[in-house]
Amino acid sequence: MVEQVHVSVVGPGNLSIGWASTEKAPLEFQELDQQQQPLGEIKSISPESDRYELLCGERFALDSPCALRTRYRSPLLLQARVSLEPGKSFRFRLHPGPTDWRVQRVPPAPGAAVLRVAMVGDLGQTNFSAATCQSIRAHANELDMGVILGDLAYADSNASRWDSFQRLFDLQGCADIPWLVLPGNHEIEPDDLSGEAFVPYRKRWRTPEAKPEEVTNDTKVISWHRYDLRCRYNFGSSWYAFSAGPAHFVALNPYTEASPDAAQIQWLREELMKVRRTTTPFLVVLTHAPWVHSSRVHQPQTEMATFHLRSSAEPLLSTMDLMFSGHVHAYERSKPVDGVQHFVLGHGGNNEKLYNRWQQSAVSAFRSGDHYGWGLLTLEGSEGHWRALRSVDGAVVDSISLAARRMPDLAADLAAGDSAAAAAASVLVCLKILPRRPSTAVFSPESGFGLLSVLVLLLPLSPCALSR
Repeated sequence: MVEQVHVSVVGPGNLSIGWASTEKAPLEFQELDQQQQPLGEIKSISPESDRYELLCGERFALDSPCALRTRYRSPLLLQARVSLEPGKSFRFRLHPGPTDWRVQRVPPAPGAAVLRVAMVGDLGQTNFSAATCQSIRAHANELDMGVILGDLAYADSNASRWDSFQRLFDLQGCADIPWLVLPGNHEIEPDDLSGEAFVPYRKRWRTPEAKPEEVTNDTKVISWHRYDLRCRYNFGSSWYAFSAGPAHFVALNPYTEASPDAAQIQWLREELMKVRRTTTPFLVVLTHAPWVHSSRVHQPQTEMATFHLRSSAEPLLSTMDLMFSGHVHAYERSKPVDGVQHFVLGHGGNNEKLYNRWQQSAVSAFRSGDHYGWGLLTLEGSEGHWRALRSVDGAVVDSISLAARRMPDLAADLAAGDSAAAAAASVLVCLKILPRRPSTAVFSPESGFGLLSVLVLLLPLSPCALSR
């Protein structure tokens, strides 16, 4: 028996196909030509296999009882990696038993002209969740990939609900495209057996990885209400970066260490120096809990996890273009805040219902808590377009044109050996005095030795250097 099929993006030209089965059996795949006809031989891949056990207890429940009080044992979980040229389509089928061919397309390569992404958060497993997946399926032919902004299954202390979520995800159409996923607060799920957090999320999904995961066994929740916890889940699928088309994505995790000297922040500082704005003009940040929104709940200054991550990461992200989050069970788009467009999509379909109470806000451009839905981000070079869709009928409830900010390409300067220009740009960015659309003359030889010299001398004293 084969079920719970889903496809994860794990790197440029690389997808991981996951499924549950009663036995380990190979995956077969075959490349398709531009007319979607089979091309070349059928290849077979032996998958990796895994199982896990989970027990909800004191670490998870605190003052409330666990919904499933017995030890849960997962089905056999399989993962097979398919590597193809970016943008290519292929078909695959799974064994054992007669399964139909399924078609997938690898996301485009970094620097490709166009990228089309489905954005959804807080999906869950209700009839509204099914409607969201069905709506995404209706647009699958125009999508290169999707992003789930955390809070996938809403298992909520019943580990078996991960199986029912993965079935819905597959059968209702979300499995028709490949996905990036990131952890939300409902993925924390501290395990009384191992002391580890995020166990189902880590075992069932794959993402790009900067390094193999590092997880400690002393997870402790101090307050669920304030999202105050002690947890170390570093690298792996906790945070990562990925480039496709004109976008460089950076995914961050609030629910692990995020002090200025934490591994996540050190990695972020290094990752941002690698961004090639000439190749990927859009810098897109993904994180579960939003930093800018006007809902009366989940304000970032009242949730410890969000507060710590934002305090450490935001000074480094002054050059980002777009930020996408979930967590708040509504849809909201901000006006540009310091040049950054913020989107909240916590209305994918979860069983905690929508939230439609708001604070006064000078930066909210559009907000609604009366429908479930998702969004379609289309990027073409340095321009883009956003549509927010209602799941039940596909209606467009909000849309806006986008433009990448013109930022210095630090990675290109370093690659070209222009260390002075890169150092100058990094100081300006760190000090937040870089113009939103800076003139290239600032970094040119004609601008004079004085400015570059002063900035290079200031580099060791800049906020970036001091926070190392």
